[in-house]
Amino acid sequence: MNRLSPTDYATALARKNAREAQKARGSKFRAPLNCRQPLKRGVAGRLKPGKKTKEWASVRAKLKVRFAAVGITSCELLGILPHLCTKDNYLGFAHAAKRRKLSSDDLYHVILICNHSHNIIEVWPAEEMKRIVDSTIHQREKQP
Repeated sequence: MNRLSPTDYATALARKNAREAQKARGSKFRAPLNCRQPLKRGVAGRLKPGKKTKEWASVRAKLKVRFAAVGITSCELLGILPHLCTKDNYLGFAHAAKRRKLSSDDLYHVILICNHSHNIIEVWPAEEMKRIVDSTIHQREKQP
């Protein structure tokens, strides 16, 4: 026989009494939050990458190879934009506009910058963002 500790027995008895009281009132019983099963998450409930995400993933892989081939492996705004630069850590590509406004041709029009500078230019007006990206691309010695 499986014996319950006094605390477990008191908890089980309290739940049973609460359940019976709710049934007597005619309300539907619902277990307390700490007793419920966790939400089931399966493959069917997950979001899958869309068309734009898949397209950007393939373009990004090509860009990484191109940028490495011409020697662009650190933040391109180092010395141009005053920020706490991580130089060659946490790098990402920055476009001249927000992603929702880009066409598939614009995906290759990028600069390689650190997250700190990306966070700075991300909140600028669209014209300023475009200006700094275009001027940085124009100043490059070698184009990827």
